[in-house]
Amino acid sequence: MRVLIRVEGAATGRTLLNWLLADPVSGEAEITPAAGGPGEMGAELVQAVIANEIALTSLAFSVLTWWDARRRKPGETDAEVWLEVGGTAVRVKGSDHEEVARIVRALTEDAGSRPQP
Repeated sequence: MRVLIRVEGAATGRTLLNWLLADPVSGEAEITPAAGGPGEMGAELVQAVIANEIALTSLAFSVLTWWDARRRKPGETDAEVWLEVGGTAVRVKGSDHEEVARIVRALTEDAGSRPQP
């Protein structure tokens, strides 16, 4: 499963990329920088390739932990983070377990009807 993570605002995707590469929680994912398309100007993109929903849960938890740490810093509160799978994009709105569950549910609810890249 390919997950695209988009960071908009003061935070940078390079910081997220470094976080994910160093975080053992996201260790099941193959993490790389991603090239942006025409609608992605001003956004930093990170791509993760994962095997299953369990790995997606771990990845989402790691991204939310990064987002929560960044938004507590001065000047970083305007950062928006989106996770996208197969054309379905979900904005990060919190950093608790319910938010992880909401994101995973939204990204996988119709996964059976989508072709896997």
